[in-house]
Amino acid sequence: MKKHHLKVNPEYIQEGDYGIDSGYDQMVKLLSLENKPEAVFVFNDEMALGAVKAIQDHGLSVPEDIAVVGFDNLKIASIFNPHITTIDQPKYEIGKKATNLLLTLMKGGTIEKKKIRSGR
Repeated sequence: MKKHHLKVNPEYIQEGDYGIDSGYDQMVKLLSLENKPEAVFVFNDEMALGAVKAIQDHGLSVPEDIAVVGFDNLKIASIFNPHITTIDQPKYEIGKKATNLLLTLMKGGTIEKKKIRSGR
């Protein structure tokens, strides 16, 4: 947002507990705002599923009225209707790299910041 000089509306930032019900509840709060968002980025795919359900229950559609993006790339995101746009998290690769970094630290070594990119 900052990179593109877009203002962040603090009302759009909602915190949940990572579950479907939480995604639903937080989306209901956003739908009650006078200026509803045109798109939402949700912390994980389970919350994204709840957000989509809330949008549909309020007579709106995804992505025509509000776009939803999740963050997990769970299989259910591709079979849910509508399909949820989601960002892949290469969990295995993250775990493998984190373990190697931890072992390096435990042996007294130093580490540099690492970026992990999805191979998909």
